[in-house]
Amino acid sequence: MGPGIGKGTRVSELFREVDEEVRQEQLLKLWKKYGGYVVALALAVVLGVGTNIGWREYRRATMEAEGKSFAAAVDLATKGETEQAKAAFAALADTSSDGYAALARLREAGVLRAAGDIDGAAAVLDALAADDSAPDELRDLARLQAATALVDRASGDDLESRLEPLLAPESAWRASAREVLGLAALRRGDKTVAK
Repeated sequence: MGPGIGKGTRVSELFREVDEEVRQEQLLKLWKKYGGYVVALALAVVLGVGTNIGWREYRRATMEAEGKSFAAAVDLATKGETEQAKAAFAALADTSSDGYAALARLREAGVLRAAGDIDGAAAVLDALAADDSAPDELRDLARLQAATALVDRASGDDLESRLEPLLAPESAWRASAREVLGLAALRRGDKTVAK
């Protein structure tokens, strides 16, 4: 029993070693054939994840900076520093993303209107209303505010053409637009149209 078991174990170990060498050789062949693709894929995944994280961080930092600039401009307006607030809002409108740019224009128009520059406020609001990159809701609000600012200056036809998109039944601003038209008619003395 003793000598036979030793030979079987050695033969078994020899087969195992040969089998292991064959596997290593096959893996080496596969690596040589496809290893470059595996490395390229791994690099692409790492670069993609890194780029995504970097872009999100950049956007977060940009939005945070825009938010701080907007808050500083609002603070200037609240303190009554009209010229500085107007300049800060105008700069923000020119350099910010669509959302903050639109909000800055609305606030800039508010500062101009409060300072008595109705035509300047209307011009800023008209520019926002015509800006296709701005959110539709803010563009519509700009139309309404421009018409409200000009209610004492503009003709009824001009106000109607400004407010026409807001008079559609599905418009969220329909009732407000109708009120502005009614106020304009009342100020012209046309009580029938005002009703």
